[in-house]
Order: sequence, then C-alpha cells, then structure tokens
Amino acid sequence: MPQKVQSSAASRSASEAGGGTQFLLARARAPLLGSAPMRILVTGGCGFIGSNFIRYILQHYKPAYMTNVDALTYAGNLANLDGVVEEHGERYEFFQADIANADQMDTLLHEEQFYAIINFAAESHVDRSINSPQNFIHTNVVGTSVLLQTPPAGTASSVSSRSRPMKFTVR
Repeated sequence: MPQKVQSSAASRSASEAGGGTQFLLARARAPLLGSAPMRILVTGGCGFIGSNFIRYILQHYKPAYMTNVDALTYAGNLANLDGVVEEHGERYEFFQADIANADQMDTLLHEEQFYAIINFAAESHVDRSINSPQNFIHTNVVGTSVLLQTPPAGTASSVSSRSRPMKFTVR
C-alpha cells in the first residue's frame, strides 16, 4: 500500500499499487461516516467539466473533501485547478492515475470511504474516436467497469453484494 503523505503538494510512486505512473498528492485525512464531512471521489477532474465541479463543491459545500483522479490525457490539464490547493488546502487531493488500472483504483478505494464517486473521465472528442477507438473503449468502457467492480472501503466484494447500497448514475 502506498505511504500516506500529509503535505499540501507531494508525490508518491504507484508501483506499489500495480502501476508505473506517479500519484501526485495534496492530502487530507478525515473519516466519512457519522458526523464527519463527506469525501467525494471525482474521476476526470482535470477536464473542463470535472474541474469546475470540484471548484463548485469546494466553494459551496463546506466541509467537503474532494479526491481527484485523472490520467491527464489530452483533455486533462492541471492548470484547470490552479489555486485549489492554496484556497482549499487539505480538502483537496489529486492522484494521477488511470481509472482502467484496477490495482490503482482498488488501492485508492480501500484507503478512504467515499460518499460518492462521480465519473467525468471520458474520451469524448468524436474526431479522436474515429482515429483511435481503442482509447475510447479503454477509458469509457474498461475504466467505468473497473469503477463499478471495485468494492469501496468497508465492503467485502463488488457492486452486486455491497452491504451499503450505492447509486450509480450515468450521464
């Protein structure tokens, strides 16, 4: 399991989680259930829609904690979230990871108890889908499947047998 870091801008290797990429991290620790603040996992949070969603939640729902997972492909840009760590500090964290990497998602989903998982990670440019449909299948189908099949912290197995019901919305 990756080592926990408490700094506002740190990095850690994902090799322990089965990947060769870097996890970039601005970390906060808070339990979710009970009177604790909600923690939301957002995938694709460095894209236009995801980054605006993160900013909105952090500004309007205090204290909410946001965990952002993005592979930083052509549509993801860290600059979309400039100033978020400085403004919201421990309430925001970022991991550079691919949602289709089951080991990375399993590690992340077992570290925290998330109130919700909101998936904005998608390949959506039509021109790119014609030139390279494999990327669309990888992110839009395989990645979403990994999120649906990876049990969150505190559960024994996948979606079909969770003790706490979860609602999945596809838009």
